[in-house]
Amino acid sequence: MKSPVRFALLTLAVFSATLVSDAVTPPPSSAEAESGVKRSIAGEYAGTWQSDTDSGKFRLTLKQEGGVWTAESSFTFHDAEIPTKASALKIDGAKVELVLDWEMEGATSQSRLIGEWSGNKIDGIYDSKSADSVTTGTWTVTRK
Repeated sequence: MKSPVRFALLTLAVFSATLVSDAVTPPPSSAEAESGVKRSIAGEYAGTWQSDTDSGKFRLTLKQEGGVWTAESSFTFHDAEIPTKASALKIDGAKVELVLDWEMEGATSQSRLIGEWSGNKIDGIYDSKSADSVTTGTWTVTRK
């Protein structure tokens, strides 16, 4: 026959082990959640841009090294590949804001892209300003 004290200690040990194994993992802090999004959004993307009058291909690579984000991109215009230089990049959760500088036929221009990341895709709007015009449209890219 088991002693009541020994039985109580054994029951307490089993109950404590059950509590530990069933413990709920606390939700990630907002900083941890944002860090997970930022790690996930990094990558190579390809897609398209479209305005009221034109459309083309768009390529975007987002990288994070340490706390610094960089972007590389290019787009096509009438089958010509136009390289860009990112002059600003902001990633806030799933929101992406990117400013690209580019040159075509000797004229410099700038495009501001705003988008939202979801899964393997980033969709958004853009406006491009050159010396004589402003163009607006949409863009979408999917992870390669």
